[in-house]
Amino acid sequence: MGRPAKFAVRFVIIVAVALSIPALLAPSAPQSSPYLSALSTLAVSQTLAAGTCNNKACVGGSRFNISCGQLTGFNCEKFGRNLCSDGAC
Repeated sequence: MGRPAKFAVRFVIIVAVALSIPALLAPSAPQSSPYLSALSTLAVSQTLAAGTCNNKACVGGSRFNISCGQLTGFNCEKFGRNLCSDGAC
């Protein structure tokens, strides 16, 4: 077997080993249950609620939103005198 063929075989072996590592380290599938759906095995990151929710959003201002006004489901934060940022809770 020539030198290039040896390198090709080694490369294929290394790639096969590298691709099998995640399968070996993955958590086992959950047991069957009537409360699991077909989509429950998808890898989805955990969603966490916001630490604070003041039920306010940015309102007013012409070029910059300069104040926080009442709006349910939003969290408003002021940055400096003329900047405001909001996001859903």
